[in-house]
Amino acid sequence: MPSDHQASEPVEDDECAGVPSAGAELVSAEAVGRWFGVPHATVSQWRRRYDDDSENPCPQPDVLIGRWAGWRRDRKAAWLAWDERRKAKQKAKPEEYQADTVTYLGPDKVGEWLGISRVAVTHLRAAYADTATPCPEPDVVITGGKPIPGWLPEREAEWREWNAGRPGRGAPGRKRGPRAAK
Repeated sequence: MPSDHQASEPVEDDECAGVPSAGAELVSAEAVGRWFGVPHATVSQWRRRYDDDSENPCPQPDVLIGRWAGWRRDRKAAWLAWDERRKAKQKAKPEEYQADTVTYLGPDKVGEWLGISRVAVTHLRAAYADTATPCPEPDVVITGGKPIPGWLPEREAEWREWNAGRPGRGAPGRKRGPRAAK
């Protein structure tokens, strides 16, 4: 089993600035790793090794989007306190690590709703971003690496309605190409 990494100099989190979500910016394991000067894989290993059954569990994520976890940036202090307890082999109190984790659905699930791939959802979001009919905005975005958008499950109907009404090939009002004029 890999050893716990200890950072000699934690990296400042200026470089993980991202999109605030519902008043709190959410950061990924990659950003948490930067706080300690370790790779995101180490944070993932910590989460498995120091799960809720251990004496000193890692701070629980505030948001789950598929396999991605996100924490509010203001919980950096909880992570630093956890690391001190981990190094000192102290037991944690539940209020020091527990969070009311909210599960959101990512592009893969939105793709299932629409019968397309998660990559196609990403392309639709980019293609319709600056149009009169943009895709439904995500409820949260986990930053700190590649942004991970997430939607609440009850927004399925909104996505389906948007997809049914979006302009596409042969839609009324769309300019026809040169072949259609023949």
